[in-house]
Amino acid sequence: MNARSIGILSVLLASLLWALEPVLAKLSYQNSDFEHTLAVRAILVTLTALVYIVMTNRGNLRIDKRQLSALVYVAFAANVFGDVAYFLALTRIPVVNAVLIGNMQPIFIVMMGFSAFLSWVSWSLSFKSLECLSS
Repeated sequence: MNARSIGILSVLLASLLWALEPVLAKLSYQNSDFEHTLAVRAILVTLTALVYIVMTNRGNLRIDKRQLSALVYVAFAANVFGDVAYFLALTRIPVVNAVLIGNMQPIFIVMMGFSAFLSWVSWSLSFKSLECLSS
């Protein structure tokens, strides 16, 4: 298989697993609580990452101070707060609602980009008006 086929199959597998994740999490709540489900998920994700590192022979895992701050931010913002909020939602609402709302993230990205664009346009226009007043 060539690299493109492997990439396509990998994305399809990831999509399948992402589709199964909320259903399996909801099923796990029948025998376990929210904290245990999240802890088991974190352990399995860590073990999977370590297996990947060993299999791909990525020996250079040095992190400098500049990279560490970004890693800590991503770890807390995305993995801790995001996962906790998502799995907590799965305990309170049906899976289909959580998945639909959870997959609205591109809409939020567009709204944030549009807001940033509008603030840039506003700043640019006010700066140009200041230039006109000073001339």
